[in-house]
Amino acid sequence: MRFTFDGWKADQSGNLTANGVGFRYQYNKERNLLRILSRYNNTLYKELPLRSHCTEEPFILSAHIEKVSQIKALNLSGNQTVNLIGTLESSRVALILGSVVKLARYSFWLEQGHYDCFSRGIIKNYFLNGFYIRKITKPVDPDDLFYNVEIQTLNGHSTKVSADNLHHAISSIAQSTVRDLVVREYHMGKSGDAQELMNLSTQLCFISKTLDCTFVPRQRIVPRNPFKELFNRGIQHEERALSDSI
Repeated sequence: MRFTFDGWKADQSGNLTANGVGFRYQYNKERNLLRILSRYNNTLYKELPLRSHCTEEPFILSAHIEKVSQIKALNLSGNQTVNLIGTLESSRVALILGSVVKLARYSFWLEQGHYDCFSRGIIKNYFLNGFYIRKITKPVDPDDLFYNVEIQTLNGHSTKVSADNLHHAISSIAQSTVRDLVVREYHMGKSGDAQELMNLSTQLCFISKTLDCTFVPRQRIVPRNPFKELFNRGIQHEERALSDSI
């Protein structure tokens, strides 16, 4: 994923503090608890017990949460900011943060090779029969590898893709889900299942961006153009005036 914080520190006891754009992450090793707070006023937004069965390393998981939150802020602000706290009202931040953490856990599990944890979560949340990820290494060259990803629905449909890296594989299966599975489910009259697959495809695209080392949210910010905004407001004013005169 290749992501860095604005600053971080750890003590001898294994406790950790890391600063993102708008969030501060505090990990308590004794309680195995990750706290997500406002970097500005220390408002506590979420306490996250880490899961031992999937070996959730706090620093790396925090980095995934921070990157997902920045991508989410980009989407909500029209590419104007990566600060989720600056994009939403305080009451909505905690609500959105729940979905951010879920997506971050998915991307973390994939990056760390915990494919079983990822698959179990996806199958449970999107009512699938199976979600399989296989990392294939060629015997001649261990560095030459590729990924097979397959989705199986409860209605007997499946789609499968291959790619030479993980984020491309996840992006490809997201596209294949819409192209191959959604249409089949709709034709069977399973509109609810088709909608779940559409939602899954959207989330997989998000996860793919998080895993992509070349996708740096701060580099995707588009500066505001005040002249364009004034022009658009002028057009809107003229349209209202014309409408009132008719």
